[in-house]
Amino acid sequence: MRYIVTALCVLLVSVGSLGQSTRQAKKIPDIRILSFSEYRYIKNKVTQRVLSAVDLSDRDTSIIGLGLYDKVIFCDKISRRTTFLDSCFFFYCYFVNSDFSNISFNSFVDFNNSFFFEKSTFSGSRFKETASFINATFDGDGPFNFVRFEKEVTFENAKFSNHTSFSNTKFGGNVSFNQVVFHENLDFQKVTCNAGMDFSEAQLPTFIYFYNTSFEYDDLTDISSKIDFRRSRLDTLQARIKGAKCSIQFDDTDVDRFLLPYDRFLLMFGQGTTYEQKISAYESIIKNCREAGMNESARDWDIDYRRLQNVHNYWFLGFGHLVNLFNWVWWNFGYAKWRILVIWLPFFFLFFLAYNYIALNRLWGTMYKDNELGKAFLKRHAHTAPPVQYGWERFAFAFFYTAVIYFGFKIRHEAVNYKNTRGLLYLYTMYAVGTLHMAFAFSYIISAY
Repeated sequence: MRYIVTALCVLLVSVGSLGQSTRQAKKIPDIRILSFSEYRYIKNKVTQRVLSAVDLSDRDTSIIGLGLYDKVIFCDKISRRTTFLDSCFFFYCYFVNSDFSNISFNSFVDFNNSFFFEKSTFSGSRFKETASFINATFDGDGPFNFVRFEKEVTFENAKFSNHTSFSNTKFGGNVSFNQVVFHENLDFQKVTCNAGMDFSEAQLPTFIYFYNTSFEYDDLTDISSKIDFRRSRLDTLQARIKGAKCSIQFDDTDVDRFLLPYDRFLLMFGQGTTYEQKISAYESIIKNCREAGMNESARDWDIDYRRLQNVHNYWFLGFGHLVNLFNWVWWNFGYAKWRILVIWLPFFFLFFLAYNYIALNRLWGTMYKDNELGKAFLKRHAHTAPPVQYGWERFAFAFFYTAVIYFGFKIRHEAVNYKNTRGLLYLYTMYAVGTLHMAFAFSYIISAY
Protein backbone atom coordinates (compact mmCIF):
# COMPACT_ATOMS: atom_id res chain seq x y z
CA MET A 1 0.00 0.00 0.00
CA ARG A 2 2.92 2.32 0.75
CA TYR A 3 4.09 1.97 -2.85
CA ILE A 4 0.65 2.87 -4.10
CA VAL A 5 0.74 6.07 -2.06
CA THR A 6 4.23 6.76 -3.36
CA ALA A 7 3.03 6.44 -6.91
CA LEU A 8 0.34 9.07 -6.26
CA CYS A 9 2.74 11.67 -4.86
CA VAL A 10 3.77 14.14 -7.54
CA LEU A 11 5.56 17.40 -7.04
CA LEU A 12 5.13 20.18 -9.59
CA VAL A 13 7.97 22.62 -9.25
CA SER A 14 8.57 25.81 -11.20
CA VAL A 15 12.18 26.84 -10.91
CA GLY A 16 13.25 30.45 -11.53
CA SER A 17 16.67 31.93 -12.01
CA LEU A 18 18.42 34.68 -10.06
CA GLY A 19 19.28 36.65 -13.18
CA GLN A 20 22.16 34.64 -14.68
CA SER A 21 21.61 31.62 -16.90
CA THR A 22 24.81 29.94 -15.69
CA ARG A 23 23.51 29.71 -12.14
CA GLN A 24 21.43 26.67 -11.40
CA ALA A 25 18.34 27.09 -9.29
CA LYS A 26 18.13 25.20 -6.03
CA LYS A 27 15.50 22.53 -6.05
CA ILE A 28 12.89 21.64 -3.51
CA PRO A 29 14.24 19.23 -0.85
CA ASP A 30 13.59 15.52 -1.08
CA ILE A 31 10.01 14.51 -0.48
CA ARG A 32 9.19 12.53 2.63
CA ILE A 33 6.25 10.28 1.76
CA LEU A 34 3.35 10.47 4.19
CA SER A 35 2.24 7.36 6.02
CA PHE A 36 -0.91 5.66 4.80
CA SER A 37 -2.85 6.72 7.90
CA GLU A 38 -1.85 10.35 7.32
CA TYR A 39 -2.78 10.11 3.66
CA ARG A 40 -6.15 8.55 4.43
CA TYR A 41 -6.88 11.20 7.07
CA ILE A 42 -6.10 14.03 4.67
CA LYS A 43 -8.12 12.49 1.87
CA ASN A 44 -11.17 12.14 4.12
CA LYS A 45 -10.70 15.64 5.50
CA VAL A 46 -10.70 17.51 2.23
CA THR A 47 -13.27 15.19 0.59
CA GLN A 48 -11.64 15.67 -2.82
CA ARG A 49 -9.24 13.62 -4.93
CA VAL A 50 -5.67 14.00 -3.74
CA LEU A 51 -2.99 14.01 -6.40
CA SER A 52 0.14 14.55 -4.36
CA ALA A 53 1.40 14.86 -0.82
CA VAL A 54 4.42 17.03 -0.07
CA ASP A 55 6.46 17.69 3.04
CA LEU A 56 9.14 20.42 3.03
CA SER A 57 10.99 19.68 6.23
CA ASP A 58 14.71 20.18 5.51
CA ARG A 59 16.37 22.98 7.39
CA ASP A 60 18.15 26.12 6.22
CA THR A 61 16.60 25.91 2.78
CA SER A 62 16.27 28.61 0.15
CA ILE A 63 13.71 27.90 -2.52
CA ILE A 64 13.92 29.94 -5.71
CA GLY A 65 10.57 29.17 -7.26
CA LEU A 66 7.58 27.04 -6.44
CA GLY A 67 4.44 26.38 -8.43
CA LEU A 68 1.85 23.91 -7.13
CA TYR A 69 -1.47 23.91 -8.91
CA ASP A 70 -3.44 20.72 -8.39
CA LYS A 71 -4.64 19.81 -4.91
CA VAL A 72 -1.23 19.41 -3.33
CA ILE A 73 -1.23 18.60 0.37
CA PHE A 74 1.27 19.91 2.91
CA CYS A 75 1.75 18.39 6.34
CA ASP A 76 4.10 19.06 9.22
CA LYS A 77 6.60 21.90 9.27
CA ILE A 78 8.54 23.79 6.71
CA SER A 79 11.94 24.81 8.06
CA ARG A 80 11.69 27.91 10.24
CA ARG A 81 14.54 29.48 8.28
CA THR A 82 13.20 28.77 4.82
CA THR A 83 13.24 31.66 2.36
CA PHE A 84 11.18 31.70 -0.82
CA LEU A 85 13.34 33.87 -3.09
CA ASP A 86 11.03 34.06 -6.09
CA SER A 87 7.28 34.17 -6.64
CA CYS A 88 5.30 31.27 -5.20
CA PHE A 89 1.94 29.97 -6.34
CA PHE A 90 -0.19 27.62 -4.24
CA PHE A 91 -3.43 27.11 -6.18
CA TYR A 92 -6.04 24.81 -4.62
CA CYS A 93 -3.54 23.44 -2.11
CA TYR A 94 -4.52 21.86 1.19
CA PHE A 95 -2.55 22.63 4.33
CA VAL A 96 -3.13 20.40 7.36
CA ASN A 97 -1.30 21.53 10.49
CA SER A 98 1.18 23.23 8.16
CA ASP A 99 3.64 25.46 9.94
CA PHE A 100 4.85 28.45 7.90
CA SER A 101 6.21 30.15 11.03
CA ASN A 102 9.09 32.57 10.48
CA ILE A 103 9.15 31.93 6.73
CA SER A 104 10.36 34.75 4.50
CA PHE A 105 8.57 35.31 1.20
CA ASN A 106 10.80 37.65 -0.80
CA SER A 107 8.52 37.96 -3.80
CA PHE A 108 4.86 37.70 -4.71
CA VAL A 109 3.05 34.81 -3.03
CA ASP A 110 -0.33 33.43 -4.04
CA PHE A 111 -2.44 31.15 -1.83
CA ASN A 112 -5.62 31.65 -3.82
CA ASN A 113 -8.34 29.01 -3.38
CA SER A 114 -6.25 27.08 -0.86
CA PHE A 115 -7.52 25.41 2.32
CA PHE A 116 -5.90 25.61 5.75
CA PHE A 117 -7.00 22.95 8.24
CA GLU A 118 -6.39 22.48 11.94
CA LYS A 119 -3.47 24.57 13.25
CA SER A 120 -1.88 25.83 10.07
CA THR A 121 -0.02 29.02 10.90
CA PHE A 122 2.05 31.85 9.43
CA SER A 123 3.16 33.18 12.81
CA GLY A 124 6.27 35.35 12.55
CA SER A 125 6.47 35.16 8.77
CA ARG A 126 7.46 38.02 6.52
CA PHE A 127 5.90 38.93 3.18
CA LYS A 128 8.15 41.41 1.36
CA GLU A 129 5.90 41.75 -1.68
CA THR A 130 2.20 41.45 -2.39
CA ALA A 131 0.45 38.48 -0.80
CA SER A 132 -2.85 37.06 -2.02
CA PHE A 133 -5.26 34.79 -0.13
CA ILE A 134 -8.26 35.21 -2.44
CA ASN A 135 -10.96 32.58 -1.83
CA ALA A 136 -8.79 30.90 0.79
CA THR A 137 -10.50 28.94 3.57
CA PHE A 138 -9.14 28.86 7.13
CA ASP A 139 -10.75 26.01 9.04
CA GLY A 140 -8.68 26.45 12.20
CA ASP A 141 -7.84 29.53 14.25
CA GLY A 142 -6.60 32.52 12.28
CA PRO A 143 -2.86 32.01 11.76
CA PHE A 144 -1.45 35.53 11.30
CA ASN A 145 0.17 36.57 14.60
CA PHE A 146 3.47 38.52 14.50
CA VAL A 147 3.38 38.65 10.69
CA ARG A 148 4.88 41.46 8.60
CA PHE A 149 3.10 42.31 5.38
CA GLU A 150 5.39 44.89 3.82
CA LYS A 151 3.20 45.45 0.77
CA GLU A 152 -0.43 44.98 -0.12
CA VAL A 153 -2.28 41.88 1.07
CA THR A 154 -5.72 40.73 -0.01
CA PHE A 155 -8.07 38.24 1.65
CA GLU A 156 -10.92 38.86 -0.78
CA ASN A 157 -13.68 36.24 -0.48
CA ALA A 158 -11.70 34.32 2.13
CA LYS A 159 -13.50 32.43 4.90
CA PHE A 160 -12.39 32.28 8.54
CA SER A 161 -14.32 29.59 10.40
CA ASN A 162 -12.95 30.18 13.90
CA HIS A 163 -11.18 32.83 15.94
CA THR A 164 -9.07 35.04 13.66
CA SER A 165 -6.04 36.80 15.10
CA PHE A 166 -3.73 39.37 13.55
CA SER A 167 -2.08 40.12 16.90
CA ASN A 168 1.23 42.04 16.68
CA THR A 169 1.02 42.09 12.89
CA LYS A 170 2.23 44.97 10.74
CA PHE A 171 0.47 45.93 7.53
CA GLY A 172 2.76 47.98 5.31
CA GLY A 173 0.27 48.38 2.46
CA ASN A 174 -3.45 48.28 1.83
CA VAL A 175 -5.38 45.38 3.34
CA SER A 176 -8.45 44.03 1.59
CA PHE A 177 -11.06 42.10 3.57
CA ASN A 178 -13.53 42.60 0.76
CA GLN A 179 -16.34 39.99 0.96
CA VAL A 180 -14.49 38.06 3.65
CA VAL A 181 -16.62 35.88 5.94
CA PHE A 182 -15.67 36.02 9.63
CA HIS A 183 -17.52 33.56 11.84
CA GLU A 184 -16.00 34.11 15.28
CA ASN A 185 -13.90 36.76 17.01
CA LEU A 186 -11.53 39.03 15.08
CA ASP A 187 -8.47 40.23 16.96
CA PHE A 188 -6.32 43.25 16.04
CA GLN A 189 -4.20 43.53 19.19
CA LYS A 190 -1.06 45.65 18.81
CA VAL A 191 -1.48 45.88 15.06
CA THR A 192 0.32 48.56 13.04
CA CYS A 193 -1.32 49.89 9.87
CA ASN A 194 0.60 51.95 7.33
CA ALA A 195 -2.35 52.07 4.92
CA GLY A 196 -6.08 51.55 4.89
CA MET A 197 -8.26 48.50 5.49
CA ASP A 198 -11.17 47.63 3.22
CA PHE A 199 -14.14 45.79 4.78
CA SER A 200 -16.53 46.21 1.83
CA GLU A 201 -19.20 43.49 1.83
CA ALA A 202 -17.36 41.69 4.63
CA GLN A 203 -19.49 39.45 6.84
CA LEU A 204 -18.86 40.74 10.34
CA PRO A 205 -17.98 38.35 13.19
CA THR A 206 -19.41 38.15 16.68
CA PHE A 207 -16.73 40.38 18.19
CA ILE A 208 -13.91 42.64 16.93
CA TYR A 209 -11.19 43.79 19.30
CA PHE A 210 -8.79 46.67 18.63
CA TYR A 211 -6.17 46.96 21.35
CA ASN A 212 -3.20 49.31 21.06
CA THR A 213 -3.75 49.47 17.31
CA SER A 214 -1.70 52.22 15.68
CA PHE A 215 -2.20 53.97 12.36
CA GLU A 216 0.96 55.43 10.87
CA TYR A 217 -0.42 57.12 7.80
CA ASP A 218 -1.39 60.76 7.42
CA ASP A 219 -4.54 62.55 6.28
CA LEU A 220 -6.45 62.12 9.52
CA THR A 221 -9.33 64.39 8.52
CA ASP A 222 -10.18 62.81 5.17
CA ILE A 223 -13.14 60.42 5.26
CA SER A 224 -11.36 58.16 2.76
CA SER A 225 -8.63 57.52 5.34
CA LYS A 226 -11.12 55.99 7.78
CA ILE A 227 -11.65 52.28 8.27
CA ASP A 228 -15.09 52.23 6.71
CA PHE A 229 -17.65 49.63 7.79
CA ARG A 230 -20.59 51.19 5.92
CA ARG A 231 -20.71 48.38 3.36
CA SER A 232 -20.08 45.56 5.82
CA ARG A 233 -22.80 42.96 6.36
CA LEU A 234 -24.37 40.87 9.12
CA ASP A 235 -26.03 38.12 7.08
CA THR A 236 -23.86 35.29 8.40
CA LEU A 237 -23.98 36.45 12.02
CA GLN A 238 -27.75 37.04 12.03
CA ALA A 239 -28.33 33.67 10.39
CA ARG A 240 -26.86 32.18 13.57
CA ILE A 241 -28.19 34.75 16.07
CA LYS A 242 -31.34 36.56 15.04
CA GLY A 243 -31.07 40.34 15.33
CA ALA A 244 -27.45 40.19 16.51
CA LYS A 245 -24.94 42.99 16.06
CA CYS A 246 -21.18 42.82 15.88
CA SER A 247 -19.69 43.85 19.23
CA ILE A 248 -16.62 46.06 18.86
CA GLN A 249 -14.18 47.19 21.54
CA PHE A 250 -11.41 49.79 21.41
CA ASP A 251 -8.63 49.96 24.00
CA ASP A 252 -5.74 52.38 23.51
CA THR A 253 -6.82 52.84 19.90
CA ASP A 254 -7.69 56.02 17.99
CA VAL A 255 -11.46 55.66 17.52
CA ASP A 256 -11.40 58.68 15.21
CA ARG A 257 -10.10 56.33 12.50
CA PHE A 258 -13.37 54.39 12.19
CA LEU A 259 -16.73 54.81 10.48
CA LEU A 260 -19.25 52.66 12.33
CA PRO A 261 -22.88 52.32 11.20
CA TYR A 262 -25.08 51.98 14.28
CA ASP A 263 -27.29 49.25 12.85
CA ARG A 264 -24.33 46.86 12.62
CA PHE A 265 -22.28 47.53 15.76
CA LEU A 266 -22.58 47.42 19.52
CA LEU A 267 -19.87 49.44 21.26
CA MET A 268 -18.24 47.60 24.18
CA PHE A 269 -15.83 48.80 26.86
CA GLY A 270 -13.37 46.92 29.04
CA GLN A 271 -13.55 47.06 32.83
CA GLY A 272 -10.59 49.42 33.02
CA THR A 273 -12.09 51.99 30.63
CA THR A 274 -12.73 55.34 32.33
CA TYR A 275 -15.84 57.46 31.88
CA GLU A 276 -13.80 60.10 30.04
CA GLN A 277 -12.47 57.50 27.58
CA LYS A 278 -16.00 56.27 26.89
CA ILE A 279 -17.22 59.82 26.28
CA SER A 280 -14.30 60.49 23.94
CA ALA A 281 -15.01 57.31 21.95
CA TYR A 282 -18.66 58.23 21.47
CA GLU A 283 -17.81 61.79 20.46
CA SER A 284 -15.35 60.58 17.81
CA ILE A 285 -17.83 58.08 16.37
CA ILE A 286 -20.64 60.66 16.27
CA LYS A 287 -18.40 63.26 14.63
CA ASN A 288 -17.26 60.83 11.93
CA CYS A 289 -20.82 59.72 11.18
CA ARG A 290 -21.99 63.31 10.79
CA GLU A 291 -19.08 64.22 8.52
CA ALA A 292 -19.81 61.16 6.37
CA GLY A 293 -23.51 62.03 6.09
CA MET A 294 -24.56 59.04 8.19
CA ASN A 295 -27.28 61.01 9.96
CA GLU A 296 -29.28 58.08 11.30
CA SER A 297 -26.18 56.44 12.77
CA ALA A 298 -25.05 59.77 14.25
CA ARG A 299 -28.48 60.15 15.88
CA ASP A 300 -28.52 56.66 17.36
CA TRP A 301 -24.92 56.86 18.63
CA ASP A 302 -25.77 60.24 20.16
CA ILE A 303 -28.74 58.72 21.99
CA ASP A 304 -26.48 56.04 23.48
CA TYR A 305 -24.01 58.79 24.35
CA ARG A 306 -26.70 60.70 26.27
CA ARG A 307 -27.83 57.55 28.02
CA LEU A 308 -24.28 57.03 29.24
CA GLN A 309 -24.12 60.61 30.50
CA ASN A 310 -27.42 60.33 32.37
CA VAL A 311 -26.44 57.07 34.06
CA HIS A 312 -23.19 58.70 35.15
CA ASN A 313 -24.70 62.04 36.26
CA TYR A 314 -27.75 60.56 38.02
CA TRP A 315 -26.09 57.47 39.43
CA PHE A 316 -27.78 57.50 42.86
CA LEU A 317 -30.60 54.95 43.34
CA GLY A 318 -30.42 54.11 39.65
CA PHE A 319 -32.17 57.38 38.88
CA GLY A 320 -30.24 57.74 35.63
CA HIS A 321 -32.19 54.84 34.10
CA LEU A 322 -35.47 56.59 34.96
CA VAL A 323 -34.18 59.79 33.35
CA ASN A 324 -33.30 57.82 30.23
CA LEU A 325 -36.73 56.20 30.14
CA PHE A 326 -38.44 59.58 30.43
CA ASN A 327 -36.29 61.13 27.70
CA TRP A 328 -36.92 58.21 25.37
CA VAL A 329 -40.69 58.23 25.88
CA TRP A 330 -41.05 62.00 25.95
CA TRP A 331 -39.14 63.03 22.81
CA ASN A 332 -36.49 60.39 22.08
CA PHE A 333 -33.69 62.51 23.53
CA GLY A 334 -34.65 65.52 21.40
CA TYR A 335 -34.78 63.67 18.07
CA ALA A 336 -38.58 63.35 18.04
CA LYS A 337 -39.73 66.78 19.19
CA TRP A 338 -42.94 66.34 17.25
CA ARG A 339 -44.10 63.93 19.95
CA ILE A 340 -44.62 66.82 22.34
CA LEU A 341 -47.00 68.65 19.99
CA VAL A 342 -48.67 65.68 18.34
CA ILE A 343 -48.87 63.25 21.26
CA TRP A 344 -48.22 64.70 24.68
CA LEU A 345 -49.89 68.13 24.45
CA PRO A 346 -53.27 66.69 23.35
CA PHE A 347 -52.83 63.65 25.62
CA PHE A 348 -52.54 65.70 28.79
CA PHE A 349 -55.26 68.11 27.69
CA LEU A 350 -57.68 65.22 27.13
CA PHE A 351 -56.64 63.67 30.44
CA PHE A 352 -57.41 66.86 32.37
CA LEU A 353 -60.56 67.41 30.33
CA ALA A 354 -61.89 63.95 31.23
CA TYR A 355 -61.25 64.48 34.93
CA ASN A 356 -62.68 68.01 34.87
CA TYR A 357 -65.82 66.79 33.12
CA ILE A 358 -66.41 64.30 35.94
CA ALA A 359 -65.45 66.60 38.84
CA LEU A 360 -66.69 69.85 37.33
CA ASN A 361 -69.16 70.67 40.11
CA ARG A 362 -66.59 70.22 42.87
CA LEU A 363 -63.87 72.14 41.02
CA TRP A 364 -66.18 75.02 40.22
CA GLY A 365 -67.69 75.17 43.67
CA THR A 366 -64.68 74.63 45.95
CA MET A 367 -61.49 75.16 43.94
CA TYR A 368 -61.61 77.70 41.16
CA LYS A 369 -64.56 79.68 39.83
CA ASP A 370 -63.98 81.74 36.69
CA ASN A 371 -66.76 84.33 36.88
CA GLU A 372 -66.20 85.64 33.35
CA LEU A 373 -66.54 82.15 31.89
CA GLY A 374 -69.62 81.62 34.04
CA LYS A 375 -71.20 84.87 32.87
CA ALA A 376 -70.59 83.99 29.22
CA PHE A 377 -72.38 80.66 29.58
CA LEU A 378 -75.14 82.17 31.73
CA LYS A 379 -75.80 84.83 29.08
CA ARG A 380 -75.98 82.22 26.33
CA HIS A 381 -77.95 79.69 28.38
CA ALA A 382 -79.93 81.85 30.81
CA HIS A 383 -82.04 78.94 31.96
CA THR A 384 -79.05 76.97 33.25
CA ALA A 385 -76.53 78.44 35.67
CA PRO A 386 -72.98 77.11 35.39
CA PRO A 387 -71.69 74.55 35.78
CA VAL A 388 -73.96 72.99 33.20
CA GLN A 389 -75.18 69.61 34.36
CA TYR A 390 -75.86 67.55 31.25
CA GLY A 391 -74.90 66.64 27.70
CA TRP A 392 -73.08 68.68 25.15
CA GLU A 393 -73.34 71.92 27.13
CA ARG A 394 -71.56 70.34 30.09
CA PHE A 395 -68.81 69.04 27.80
CA ALA A 396 -68.42 72.48 26.19
CA PHE A 397 -68.22 74.17 29.57
CA ALA A 398 -65.64 71.63 30.82
CA PHE A 399 -63.66 72.08 27.60
CA PHE A 400 -63.35 75.86 27.96
CA TYR A 401 -62.79 75.60 31.71
CA THR A 402 -59.86 73.22 31.07
CA ALA A 403 -58.50 75.29 28.17
CA VAL A 404 -58.43 78.51 30.22
CA ILE A 405 -56.26 76.82 32.87
CA TYR A 406 -54.23 74.40 30.71
CA PHE A 407 -53.19 76.88 28.05
CA GLY A 408 -52.87 79.73 30.56
CA PHE A 409 -55.09 82.06 28.56
CA LYS A 410 -56.39 83.98 31.56
CA ILE A 411 -56.30 82.32 34.94
CA ARG A 412 -57.40 84.54 37.85
CA HIS A 413 -55.16 83.57 40.74
CA GLU A 414 -57.21 85.58 43.24
CA ALA A 415 -60.16 83.29 42.52
CA VAL A 416 -58.22 80.18 43.56
CA ASN A 417 -59.14 78.57 46.89
CA TYR A 418 -55.73 78.18 48.50
CA LYS A 419 -57.16 76.35 51.50
CA ASN A 420 -57.84 73.25 49.42
CA THR A 421 -54.36 71.68 49.29
CA ARG A 422 -55.09 68.72 47.05
CA GLY A 423 -57.20 70.81 44.70
CA LEU A 424 -54.48 73.46 44.62
CA LEU A 425 -51.86 70.87 43.65
CA TYR A 426 -54.08 69.53 40.87
CA LEU A 427 -54.94 72.98 39.53
CA TYR A 428 -51.38 74.25 39.27
CA THR A 429 -50.11 70.92 37.93
CA MET A 430 -52.58 71.31 35.07
CA TYR A 431 -51.52 74.93 34.65
CA ALA A 432 -47.76 74.12 34.70
CA VAL A 433 -48.00 71.19 32.27
CA GLY A 434 -50.04 73.22 29.82
CA THR A 435 -47.78 76.27 30.05
CA LEU A 436 -44.65 74.17 29.40
CA HIS A 437 -46.24 72.61 26.35
CA MET A 438 -47.27 75.97 24.97
CA ALA A 439 -43.81 77.45 25.56
CA PHE A 440 -42.24 74.55 23.69
CA ALA A 441 -44.80 74.88 20.88
CA PHE A 442 -43.97 78.54 20.31
CA SER A 443 -40.22 77.82 20.46
CA TYR A 444 -40.55 74.91 18.01
CA ILE A 445 -42.58 76.97 15.53
CA ILE A 446 -40.20 79.94 15.68
CA SER A 447 -37.10 77.73 15.23
CA ALA A 448 -38.72 76.04 12.23
CA TYR A 449 -38.84 79.35 10.41
